[in-house]
Amino acid sequence: MKRAFLFLVVLMVGYYGYEAFEVYDRCRPLVCVTEGKMTEIAADVKAVVLDAGEDTTIVSPQKVRCYGDLVYFVSERVLYCFRQNGTFVGQITRPEELLVADYLIDTGGEQLIVFGNQDEVWYYTVGGELKERIRFPQDEEYSRLRSVAYYRNRVWVVKERQTLPGGRLEQVVTEYDTTLVPLNNYPLHPTNAAYRPEVYTCLEPQFAVAPDNQKCMYMKLPGSRNLYCLILLL
Repeated sequence: MKRAFLFLVVLMVGYYGYEAFEVYDRCRPLVCVTEGKMTEIAADVKAVVLDAGEDTTIVSPQKVRCYGDLVYFVSERVLYCFRQNGTFVGQITRPEELLVADYLIDTGGEQLIVFGNQDEVWYYTVGGELKERIRFPQDEEYSRLRSVAYYRNRVWVVKERQTLPGGRLEQVVTEYDTTLVPLNNYPLHPTNAAYRPEVYTCLEPQFAVAPDNQKCMYMKLPGSRNLYCLILLL
């Protein structure tokens, strides 16, 4: 009898301990890690000095992307281009004209699609020459842009709306061609009720493609574990 009682006590402690950990894991503040060591994610690391000259100051490069031998990144909302050996190609955007929110490398059209802080979209050659500038198509229903991605010669934009003041957020992925003509909408439905909307201030939705199934594109929303959405590319 005593052994059975101890077994039940251990079982209850384990069960409620697990439940307590789940509550803690869902409610604890999310911490953005902005520092680390490259050796934690790569076996071989080679440092390259960026030679931008005395007139250009690079501060905290972000959104680093490569195209062939070219390396692009954003620093203080300005888009720069270097070669992989560190040679400075040029400053593509000017802060007095455009504050860069994000950019995409259109590999099919061999061009850069640069998004401004409002509804501005500027097109450049991969070498940094301005081709044209347009206005991003307005969406009266989903007016706030969360993130952009490029895949299969398409531009994928995550947009959101708030149903009511103080109400829940709804998101949709809109598929555009590279001239930003809208093609399809894919509503996003989180699969985990533990979703925490406050993490929007820290993370953006991220796209990924299943290597064994090129008809599927996955998106991970910021939040608790197992919060994924699946988009079928038909």
